[in-house]
Amino acid sequence: DTTDSYGEKWYLLVDSIVYQNQMDHIDDDIKTVYYKINDLGDYENDSHWAYWGEFYCQVIETGMLRWSSTYIYETDENGITHANRLIELINVDDLEDPTSVEVNLTVNVSPDIPSFGCGSCSFIESSEVILDRKTYGNVTHKHFTKYEIWVYPNNCDPSEPHRVDDLLGTGAHEVGHMLGLMDIDYNECETKFDYHHQELLMGYGDHNSGIDATIDVTYRDVAGAMITRGIHTEEDHRWLYDVSSSTTNNYKLICSICNGVRYVSSLDDYDYYIYKSCNNEHDLASGNMMAVARYGERDYWKCRYCRKTTAYYQNEPIQYFYTGECDENNHVVKNNVDGLEYTLVEEHKFKVDLGDGIFKCKYCPMCTDGAIRMPEASVVDFNCEMNEYEETISFETNGYKYFKFDVSCKNDYMISALSLDKVSLEFFDSNMQKINYPVEESIVTINGEPGYKYTISRKFYLGSIYARVSFEDYKKIGTIDFSIESLD
Repeated sequence: DTTDSYGEKWYLLVDSIVYQNQMDHIDDDIKTVYYKINDLGDYENDSHWAYWGEFYCQVIETGMLRWSSTYIYETDENGITHANRLIELINVDDLEDPTSVEVNLTVNVSPDIPSFGCGSCSFIESSEVILDRKTYGNVTHKHFTKYEIWVYPNNCDPSEPHRVDDLLGTGAHEVGHMLGLMDIDYNECETKFDYHHQELLMGYGDHNSGIDATIDVTYRDVAGAMITRGIHTEEDHRWLYDVSSSTTNNYKLICSICNGVRYVSSLDDYDYYIYKSCNNEHDLASGNMMAVARYGERDYWKCRYCRKTTAYYQNEPIQYFYTGECDENNHVVKNNVDGLEYTLVEEHKFKVDLGDGIFKCKYCPMCTDGAIRMPEASVVDFNCEMNEYEETISFETNGYKYFKFDVSCKNDYMISALSLDKVSLEFFDSNMQKINYPVEESIVTINGEPGYKYTISRKFYLGSIYARVSFEDYKKIGTIDFSIESLD
């Protein structure tokens, strides 16, 4: 309920209670955190743990790994978005040789029932990077290379369904501490818990009062972690000028990305938008929203012009379309969600198992063996005496179809697409790289209704090329009449 509240904090980076005005986190030079889970249960004498213990460990790990599936979006001067992984977590027991790396995070899962809650996280004092220590005013900033988490499943909600949620949230919450996020409620309220930040992973809930805290990593949590990880820096602020909270020579600026606030005596050196110029219009169709990060297959999004963020459960599923640009390391895709459109460059996601130890990227044709695997396509032979090819293609939401053209003749050919809605007609070479052939659009009448016709007439290179046919608006459902004919 407070995702657009003016006064709500998103995160807290300084612990003023336990460590007395200290901020600490895993060293931001560590890009991959190797962790080990120690199951401390007594499987021989504890029947409950014998039944549930292994499952508890798996649930805790699932919560932890939510951070590993989080990427931050940064847009360069050319308007291209880049996805940067916040942090990668790898279980050492999944490695061929677990002793080949240094463990950065030890996770102890215990059947004990302490008085203080479901979990705790603390740094290993001897692992401090002393050269990184700095003091600002009365706050000491420290980096560590090793942390320890303790989780107590028997101390969570006694009902098993709620206990699973508690353990998911605890796993994610304690990794949040390792990343430098503090408990806001505890630090602000000391021993008087008001639970006013239950919409944050690093806030609290109270089962006794019927107040549940979120168990998910929200964008507000991510915003704090991307500061401690060094991803969001001084150059990355996007300023909003808060006119109503400013006075002459004391102007309030709010960063739309991290929610940081700065008061300045002059606006001359700042580029900014006016705070609240969104007029409180926050649906995607307004154009006021922007994708700021990604968790799994969904985008975190927020308003460009105010503090409004979107609740985790409203994260928008991504709709990536391969643009026809890729190399051995990266690919370029477009997100086609209305109101959240962006062009993204990112590393390949080798998730599609082709067998024999070969995996294909889920978004483009690059494979782990360096080969380009072509998409499934209808084959059409472009020979000198071909008959006209015609097909009516039915599309569901986000549908597309590939055609492979085997060109053996230097004739001129015409390719046409006819539909009541706008169509995207794209071409790729034999390596699935985009070919920018010009396509003509014209308005026509189809069965008495206004429609669109797309044509391209030209000679094609001998060999194989690919065409992709889809609706311009990925949400459209309908048919496209597709045809090919030789003009000679």
